[in-house]
Amino acid sequence: MVNHEVLVALCGLLGVSITAYIGWGRVQLEKARLGQAERELRFQRAALGFPEFVAEWDDINKQLVDLFMETEIDRFMILRAWNGQLEPRWTTAVYQLRETDQAPVAYVHWELDQAYQEAIRNIMAGRPMYFVVGEMTDSEISRVYRAEGVTASYWVHLDSFNTLDNTGRAEVYCSFATHDPELISENTQTKCRIIANRLKGLAMSFDRNEVMEALKPPP
Repeated sequence: MVNHEVLVALCGLLGVSITAYIGWGRVQLEKARLGQAERELRFQRAALGFPEFVAEWDDINKQLVDLFMETEIDRFMILRAWNGQLEPRWTTAVYQLRETDQAPVAYVHWELDQAYQEAIRNIMAGRPMYFVVGEMTDSEISRVYRAEGVTASYWVHLDSFNTLDNTGRAEVYCSFATHDPELISENTQTKCRIIANRLKGLAMSFDRNEVMEALKPPP
């Protein structure tokens, strides 16, 4: 993990260098991007406690394991997408549960395209998203799924975190996926929503003081 003081110093040095070569408007845009990146790193340090908190809840873990055993679901993730002053740019998988024959994939600061951003906006509005990979147009989501051999997935929004000054926002959501050619049935989607609702309740009880402190803008 990059030391905070070193990161701030590098950001400051880069800001000075940019100022010497480009106009004031471009400088302000670059400063906004650097500030957003710094807040993203600070948030990630705090948010990584969320999956550890989930792991303490045996009932939810048992439900997930039972879901794997009884349905076509074979991969589950909790992800966090970061929204700053600009459009949402990255998502990070902060928790993964997979069947034993699957190798974990590190989705860290995965840059979002327009299709991914639109999907996040839809689930934020309370509309779970069901993806059938064979019917998807080319996008970051479909390319990742095809590379992994995923045939279908189901996304549900879990919670939102705002900065104290409302200049940044993080969206936490989960993804249930399958490699089965039979896809995800409506009955299984209902079971996924039941687990997601339990996770939402867990997220609502999560102590956000540390997260909010990490998201404070630099002085």
